[in-house]
Amino acid sequence: MQIPQSFTDAISQAFYDKTFQTYTLQEAVDDDGWAGISGTSIVSGSFAGNITFNNLDIIQQEYGLKEQIDAMVTTTATIPNETIIGYQGQQYIVYRSLLFDSHNKLMLKQWQTRSMDFLSS
Repeated sequence: MQIPQSFTDAISQAFYDKTFQTYTLQEAVDDDGWAGISGTSIVSGSFAGNITFNNLDIIQQEYGLKEQIDAMVTTTATIPNETIIGYQGQQYIVYRSLLFDSHNKLMLKQWQTRSMDFLSS
């Protein structure tokens, strides 16, 4: 059975009351020779959703996540893995994006540019 678009729209209007920004990633090399993917202040888009910081250990167990997550977002937007998103002055990387019938669940880890996604050792 397919979920009607009117149902998805009603859910969005009722529950997705927070705005998130998506950011453009850039490859960077700093003065010390560190090469990696850098967070940026260039906003490439935005989407509406809802975020939770509670019961993350239960969520990790339910979905078989090996790494600890810092937040989970539900949204109707399709956001790929490894996208940097911002919420209330913090940046997060989408660790895993899971598609459900009427929404997506985004498992987030706090973005730390120097500790993630090294291009060189």
